[in-house]
Amino acid sequence: YDLVFASIVNTRTAVAPVYIKILKDLIFLAMFILGVFASFKFLWGWPRLVLAALLICVLSTSVLMSLSQDLIYVAIGFRWALPILVIPLIFKLVDYDLIIKMSSIIMKIFWLQLALQLLQSFIFTPAYYGLVDQMLSSRNPGMFLMPNTAGFFAMLVLYLNLFVVDQTKYSKYRIILASLVSGYLTASGTAIIVWF
Repeated sequence: YDLVFASIVNTRTAVAPVYIKILKDLIFLAMFILGVFASFKFLWGWPRLVLAALLICVLSTSVLMSLSQDLIYVAIGFRWALPILVIPLIFKLVDYDLIIKMSSIIMKIFWLQLALQLLQSFIFTPAYYGLVDQMLSSRNPGMFLMPNTAGFFAMLVLYLNLFVVDQTKYSKYRIILASLVSGYLTASGTAIIVWF
């Protein structure tokens, strides 16, 4: 609602209380630690070496950054990357049937997301993220607060469509095209690069 009618004054304004953010961070940290131990249990050969190299890279980068930056900046960077690192780590722990059930719900949410993005582009046109030619909204996050989050969600749907869910060829092509459209509507460079 707020993005449709441009009633949010500033995206830096905290919407949730701090204790909820701390609880979320603790849950993600627990999932990360659980995922690391589980991955080392289930992975063998080169995937295990890749995971170890990735973890060493992340930790060494954090240590090197802490030498030249305040520790708070390192923590903020790690906090940002934590949800992205958790996804591949806990994949083996999640039941495949649960993933299939969740993916059908996620697909329905995605179609609602795309419809909201199209409405924001052509009908509501909030100028919150700028206008193109003084007519169309330049970045359309749909139901998300930030366009990059909407782009990440579109790429998650693309991943589920290509590698997890068994669908007809027509349905796959339809989701591939819709995720590209959603990525372009968010104007998220990361989403567009991941798509290609």
